[in-house]
Amino acid sequence: MPDVLGDFVEAVVSETGAYPVIAFGSGLHGSGRSYLARMVCEKFRNAGVPVDKVSVGEIFRRLAEEHGITIGEFAGLQAEDPEKFYALNVSVDKKIHELLQEKSQNSAVVVDSNLAAYHACTPNTYAILVYARPEIVGERVYRARRKAENSFKSPADALKHMILRTQNDIRLYRELSSIARDNFWKMVYRIAAKDMGKNLETILGGKIPKSPFFHGTVDNSGPPEKSWEDVERLIKAQLER
Repeated sequence: MPDVLGDFVEAVVSETGAYPVIAFGSGLHGSGRSYLARMVCEKFRNAGVPVDKVSVGEIFRRLAEEHGITIGEFAGLQAEDPEKFYALNVSVDKKIHELLQEKSQNSAVVVDSNLAAYHACTPNTYAILVYARPEIVGERVYRARRKAENSFKSPADALKHMILRTQNDIRLYRELSSIARDNFWKMVYRIAAKDMGKNLETILGGKIPKSPFFHGTVDNSGPPEKSWEDVERLIKAQLER
């Protein structure tokens, strides 16, 4: 395992002059991309590879604070002040884009962000689409939230909420694509909305999603060991290109 990661890092650094950026996106909220990102960070550390994790939530919090609002208030901006809401979203995405390239000069970088696969289009970026069967997503989210806040009535209710969150993201990217001033970001949001919409339809149709913007799909429906095997398989495939 350490050899695979070590060889992967060595190959990427040799080819691109920077450490690899591994970006985890998901076809459906609740598929476990954050979990896989943490797991891969741990694997890198165990292999003796310097690694940094970019937290999208932390960037949102910092930018919200800079604008004198809380994360909760930020969510309400979409209805109260759409222009400010959209501007902050674009600021977050640009900041992620900058951080991924800055941090990858000194260490491997892991980020769980749906958009990163579409805007971090550099040779050292390796994007993985995380998939889990809808019934598994519903059951996992229901169990996790039930312990914390008892917010869902059933696994089906939890799944419905995750589908709605994903659909809201797709809708947001469509809106951002129409108002973004920079042509690069217009393209990023347009492509992301279209591809994510297609991935969601594929998942709800009972099939495993595949995307031309990701290097491969990891099936996170089973135990952690199986998920890591899938990640390792994709890394090996990248080494054998």
